[in-house]
Amino acid sequence: VSTQSTGWYQRRVRDRRITFYQNHGWRKCTIVYLVPPVSPPPQKSCPKIRCSKCDSSVICFMDYEWDSSVDYLFFRNNYPDFERLRPKLRKKKGSSAYACQCSSTSVTTQVAADKASLRWFCASH
Repeated sequence: VSTQSTGWYQRRVRDRRITFYQNHGWRKCTIVYLVPPVSPPPQKSCPKIRCSKCDSSVICFMDYEWDSSVDYLFFRNNYPDFERLRPKLRKKKGSSAYACQCSSTSVTTQVAADKASLRWFCASH
């Protein structure tokens, strides 16, 4: 039985070297990359990231970074409203601020979520 006949196969997406698994129309990233807003991005960022710890979607703010004083309670009370999160966001060109209800990170270079000690995964797309 070939892997293609079972519905599971790996393929490369353009030249960006992101591997997806496909099964009957849904795809899932094998590695979740957090990328800054550079053009062209070194890797494609996953559009549907979720946290396995708080079961929330991960939100991203391009050209912003998190203030060093953010904490768990701040995100629990203000996620996902941008206006309520804005006091702890600082404008910074070339940075991306990612957050769920329990954790956050700011990136200026491409980083894999698992390398940043985050429990974030692709929720398939």
